Amino acid sequence: MRISIILTKQTTTTITTTMTEQEIDVYYKAVLDLVSLAGKVVNEGFSITKHVETKSGAADLVTEFDQRVEEILIKSLRETFPTHKFIGEESAAAGAKTVFGDDPTWIIDPIDGTTNFVHGFPFVAISIALAIKKEVVIGVIYNPVLDKLYSAVRGKGAFRNGRPIKCSGQKDLALSQVAGEYGSSREPHIIDAKCQNMRVIIEKVHSIRAVGSAAMNLCMVAEGSCDAYFEYGIHIWDYAAGDLIAREAGAYTSDPSGGPLNLLHRCILCTATKELAQQITPLLTHMKINSLLFVAICASAFFSAIHGATDAECKQQSNKDCDACLKLSDCGFCKSSKACFKYNVVDQITGNCSSDDLQVGTCIGNFKGWIIAIIVVAVVVLIAVAIGVWCLCRKCKKRRIRKEERRQEIDDQRMEERRAAAEVRTAERNRVADEIRMKYGNVNFDHLITNINSILFCRIIIVNPRLLSTIITRQKKDSKQQENDTLAQSPTNQTELISFTQKAQQAAKDSIYSLVIIAGVVTLSGLCYLILHELYSRETPNGIYKEVSRLCLANTDVQDALGAPILVHTTPKIRSMRMSHVRAKMFDEKGHRSMTISFYLTGKERSGVVAVKVRKNISNKFVYDYILVQLDRPWRNRNIIQVHQNLNQLSFDV
Repeated sequence: MRISIILTKQTTTTITTTMTEQEIDVYYKAVLDLVSLAGKVVNEGFSITKHVETKSGAADLVTEFDQRVEEILIKSLRETFPTHKFIGEESAAAGAKTVFGDDPTWIIDPIDGTTNFVHGFPFVAISIALAIKKEVVIGVIYNPVLDKLYSAVRGKGAFRNGRPIKCSGQKDLALSQVAGEYGSSREPHIIDAKCQNMRVIIEKVHSIRAVGSAAMNLCMVAEGSCDAYFEYGIHIWDYAAGDLIAREAGAYTSDPSGGPLNLLHRCILCTATKELAQQITPLLTHMKINSLLFVAICASAFFSAIHGATDAECKQQSNKDCDACLKLSDCGFCKSSKACFKYNVVDQITGNCSSDDLQVGTCIGNFKGWIIAIIVVAVVVLIAVAIGVWCLCRKCKKRRIRKEERRQEIDDQRMEERRAAAEVRTAERNRVADEIRMKYGNVNFDHLITNINSILFCRIIIVNPRLLSTIITRQKKDSKQQENDTLAQSPTNQTELISFTQKAQQAAKDSIYSLVIIAGVVTLSGLCYLILHELYSRETPNGIYKEVSRLCLANTDVQDALGAPILVHTTPKIRSMRMSHVRAKMFDEKGHRSMTISFYLTGKERSGVVAVKVRKNISNKFVYDYILVQLDRPWRNRNIIQVHQNLNQLSFDV
């Protein structure tokens, strides 16, 4: 809850006007008449069904009657005293700027003890105080249900229904009855400190009482019903009027640490005597409540501007429609409970609102539907990209093949031209040889040349010199032509070898590309399956956790014991819808795969720990061994509730 109370600086200027007793009497009579009118409104709403909302937490409640009573009080007082300032609980919770300065300031709590008011517990009070120069001069507390009116004017004593009252004057802690409260905060360190205080105090006193109203606790010390009262985490409107009434009745008030009381420090110790306060102070575990409100306001505004709406702002839109909730950035809406909360995308799978009911960003559809749609779109896009890549590769492959075919055609054409030229030359050569044979007969030219060059040639052959020269020239031409044919055939074989190698390399590349695409599609399909299996399978710890949560919330004994509404969370601390995984332990027991799960339930009356044990049967499906809810406090002489009576038939099918 954001509280905007600014403490103005003291000035050195002397205020010329002095508040007279007559003026204070006028204020006192006006507030007495007004508080009676407000009491009728409280009595009207006490026994009827009320519209309940939450502020800073699940235990910090507000009703339409709180707002209505505060509106009546502030409107009437402002009409009567237009120059006065006002500090109201509900207006401060709504973010209104209020100043606690030297001007006359009315400090109003329209219904102190709203939780009591909601549940029909009669300890509720209207608390009104008037502070002038930061000193409370008038305090009025009215319990319209019990018809008890406590009032005090500074220096004139305290009264209950017009009769003077005095505190008990008790000095011995061992003979005292002490009042204390746990408050609305559910922060673990604050609860631990308050429980530690209660444990230490109960060992030293007669008894401890907690009536759920700071104003009524202070009035009980003032009238002697209790000897001491202490509390941390309350606000100025909770105890401003009660502090004056208790002091006027003779009680001693201070900071729980022993220092003087400061109305902005959010803590108080009120005892019948100073000696009793000195015995209680060393026993308390003191909690530092941040009183630098200006720094808190600036920090809150800074982070709100960065991160959007706060959790309190989101929760103010609870019990309204989806559009009103989602107008605030970073808020989520649960259709089943009509709860509005600050949404964090990292931890929603195991949150208090199921994915079927959750709406974030838009009121169209639900969280589960959008997840499925996004996954489907992502798969379609990835498949489209894969197909596009495959088509591109195929097109490039065809282009390379066509290019190679054109190159091969050119090479074949050139080789064909060379072959044709060689055949022409061979035919011409054969023709010339045939002509020689026809002219000179069948002569073995090779043998003749050998014999001519041989030194053993003894016979003299008379040969025509011209014919011999022609034969030698023709032999040289035939030898050169044979060499050219050999060179022409060698590039052809090399070209064919190069073409085969390139085709083999291209085929290998195409195979690798195909394998990469197939592997990518298989990997994507596996990831999608794992995500969907983890989200919606009932064979996983999250699936069992969601199923058991529904069974527990539907169990009438659990509803009666804890009190509706019931919050389900996986850690002892409720983390405002942040995602956290359920704690599960897997093990083998008697040859069967078993698993234990634990999580937490928090209701208005009690909280509990849910213990679940499941095992796999012969069909390899999980069946329950037990589902138990262990309560933090006994209910109908029971500490443990068995959620289901016939669990052997329950199994989970994916």
